Amino acid sequence: FDRPSHTGTENILYGAVFAKHKTTIINAACDPEIVDVARFLNKAGAKIHGAGTPDIVVEPVKRLKNIEYSVSGDRLVAGTFLCAAAITGGKIEVTGCDPSHLTLVTHKLMEMGCHADVTKNSLTIKGPKRPRPISVTTFPYPGFPTDLQACISAACALATGTSHIKDTVFVDRFAHAMEFRRLGADISASGGEGLINGVERLQGATVMAPDIRAGAGIALACLAAHGRSELLRVYHLDRAYYKLEEQFARLGADIERVTA
Repeated sequence: FDRPSHTGTENILYGAVFAKHKTTIINAACDPEIVDVARFLNKAGAKIHGAGTPDIVVEPVKRLKNIEYSVSGDRLVAGTFLCAAAITGGKIEVTGCDPSHLTLVTHKLMEMGCHADVTKNSLTIKGPKRPRPISVTTFPYPGFPTDLQACISAACALATGTSHIKDTVFVDRFAHAMEFRRLGADISASGGEGLINGVERLQGATVMAPDIRAGAGIALACLAAHGRSELLRVYHLDRAYYKLEEQFARLGADIERVTA
């Protein structure tokens, strides 16, 4: 790969298992999900070596066997909830996900003034009264994940100063900027970079989710906004989050899904 590709690496792993000859992936993605896929396939009888490093070798096999496998916790869902604590000034404990997969996210939240309590199997974030501004540059794992860029940007919208966000993975990943502005945020974005001047409060508005990750960030901004917000196109969120509104409601949010 010219650049590490998360989904591309996974797809090649699946395809190479039954290839006629050995496959070597150079500059492979190193994300925890790649390791998870490799563990799953190896348990089923595959011969994959080096998952989690830039160089992966796949020796082909004739067949795979039936197995039972528990998928690891979703670090992006976990990170979304941690950012929710940061933007609302709340406290959230996340379990079922390896905290080491969110090391840089935790570090950035602490820069914003959050208090973090990390154990082997859990991660707790307590948000500040108002976040401090930060600079974030997304990068392939173990860098800051592009899929949480919109969520951390939402928290920056209420910061006490100007935050700088640069996305080096997907330069067009600022579809949330327009929706943030509808809520009263002071954000400008161009060429894969965004400047966010923190405001004292966001105001409820009608907004829409343009994609999965932008939608998650917009949902967080709505949680912190004063007044009533209406989030449209929530089917995007359903692709990555299981009944997100019910989970937020259990945490104390005044949120419900309405059928149009």
